[in-house]
Amino acid sequence: MEAIRHAPTLPLDYLGYNSAGIPGYVNYWFGNPIVESKSRTGILKNDFSIINIENWFSLTKDLKLVVNLGANHNLSRRQVFLDANTVEGNNTNGVGSNSTSNTYSYNTNAYLVLDKQFNSIHRLNLTLGGEYNNQIVELLNTTSTGFAIPYFGINNIGSAQTQQIGSYKETRRLQSAFFRANYAFKGKYILNISTRMDGASPFAENKKYGLFPAVAAAWNMGQEDFMKNVKFISNLKIRASYGITGSQAIPPYSSLAQYNNAFYQIGAGNIITTVIYPSTLGNENLSWERTSQYNVGLDVNAWKNRITIILDYYNKRTTDLLQPRVLPSQTGYSTITDNYGTMQNKGLELGVQANIIQSKNVQFATRFNITKNKNILINLGDQKGSAYVSTGGNLQDGVTGILTPGQEVGQFYGYRVTGLAQAKDFQNGQPLYPFPGPISAQFPGTLKFQDLDGNGKIDANDRQILGNSSPDFTFGWTNIFSWKRLAVSMFITGSVGNDVLDLSRFYFNNGIINYYGVVFNQSADWFKNRWTPANPHNDTRYPGIQFNMAVNDITSSMIENGSYMRLKTLTLSYNFPQVKFVKNLALFVTGTNLITITKYKGFDPEVSSFNQSLLQQGIDYGAYPTQKSCTFGLSCNF
Repeated sequence: MEAIRHAPTLPLDYLGYNSAGIPGYVNYWFGNPIVESKSRTGILKNDFSIINIENWFSLTKDLKLVVNLGANHNLSRRQVFLDANTVEGNNTNGVGSNSTSNTYSYNTNAYLVLDKQFNSIHRLNLTLGGEYNNQIVELLNTTSTGFAIPYFGINNIGSAQTQQIGSYKETRRLQSAFFRANYAFKGKYILNISTRMDGASPFAENKKYGLFPAVAAAWNMGQEDFMKNVKFISNLKIRASYGITGSQAIPPYSSLAQYNNAFYQIGAGNIITTVIYPSTLGNENLSWERTSQYNVGLDVNAWKNRITIILDYYNKRTTDLLQPRVLPSQTGYSTITDNYGTMQNKGLELGVQANIIQSKNVQFATRFNITKNKNILINLGDQKGSAYVSTGGNLQDGVTGILTPGQEVGQFYGYRVTGLAQAKDFQNGQPLYPFPGPISAQFPGTLKFQDLDGNGKIDANDRQILGNSSPDFTFGWTNIFSWKRLAVSMFITGSVGNDVLDLSRFYFNNGIINYYGVVFNQSADWFKNRWTPANPHNDTRYPGIQFNMAVNDITSSMIENGSYMRLKTLTLSYNFPQVKFVKNLALFVTGTNLITITKYKGFDPEVSSFNQSLLQQGIDYGAYPTQKSCTFGLSCNF
């Protein structure tokens, strides 16, 4: 991102206080991407130790005891050195850090299993057990700044003028008891009942334990007498289930008031004293996030299993969401971890598999699945109205999305662009259209916005929903063809109906050349098609040269159609005949992400700059595109 958006005319080794190369201009240190890559040193080392022991004890013919013991250890060391030519090291004449992390995890579980059949028509399976998990994390970190002699880098960070040392230790425990019962009658009617009680240490003292029951039933209708004459159906099953699960996805000690330390000068002698001060507010009612879900499904196998159809409907409701609640500033705290808000996730999944050709030398099978899903915000607890989502950034640091009870999650929210200002839109230098900000920022070639409330000015009341990152449906299609020992497999995936917020393209096509000394390199596409007096047009993707941001929130000109279809993998393989000592010898070549069909103008429509954040999906903010690759391999067994 840095390498693309800055002026291409600067020398590769340029060092200075702005990206335009303006002499004497002091504002910020320019992070030259070439220099940054050469001036950074980072080493990460990890050592893992894993031990797992499982024992089965036969107590009687039908009763067994299973005991599992496990231990994991991860020793991680990270060393970083940034010299004075980097952004982070410029103000401190270099910065170095050395972090060591030890993570110990212990797990033990034991359970009894009773598996018994009665009169050849009843089958009962019972499981009763308990589990205990304990994880300890120890962290030691040193940070050093001020390197008069930076030559030794990470190998001598003790030579720095300023040293900071910090340490940390946390423990997380989870203990559980569980019971499960499976009953089958003649293989036709199946009932499953289970319950578990989990206790997690991060929760409040009186809220640590949660009870999570589940029940499921299935009817193998295909085995009924009335189905015997339906010859083309080989299997027909109806399934239904309901259950409650819990989430403890919060850091340890989240329910407790936490403290930090600092150093202050106290008294007439200015004696430096260590003090302890509160940093986070405790919550004596912090408890489990709970998700209740019911599923209904249908399995059909037809024509001697040549056709398989699997249909599932699910409806999931999550209550008491674990999330930070914003507090009034007068409390002295910014947020508190709390349970509030309700989400609903429901959808339909359909999978079809067809074994079209099944001969001695030729086989051909195809599988297709399609999924439609909706994420709906039911409420925000006792918070009324909507909440807003923001990503932040150098230019676009305002609102990007909105959360409104009763509506889908993933909605993009901002100003709708209606066109570009033309010369005829001005009279005596005064704009004849509603505009935001100062009048000095209005001139031909700038963006015009929809005045939603019709009050003659553009303000926050004119923001509206501009798109949605959630697709109408997603799909996957697999084809496998084999002829004798040669095989070809192909997997196609896609998404339809979703929008992408292309902030990357916004930086390169917004027409802002110099923003308070920050230069944003513009694309050749923008330069050729930009608005000019000689090339007046109304294409909002190519505004004229801009000298300021009209609005800080996103606009509709940043939203693009994110639908795509992609050849995800294509594999050609050959299986050799078996020889004396070598089995399953195969030679293969696999191509990944070979072809993508999309209208999206960015690098990659399958984008996620903010990982798996539910509130920031479908945002392209310098995301590295999925790479194309080709892999050659040889596999065999001895």
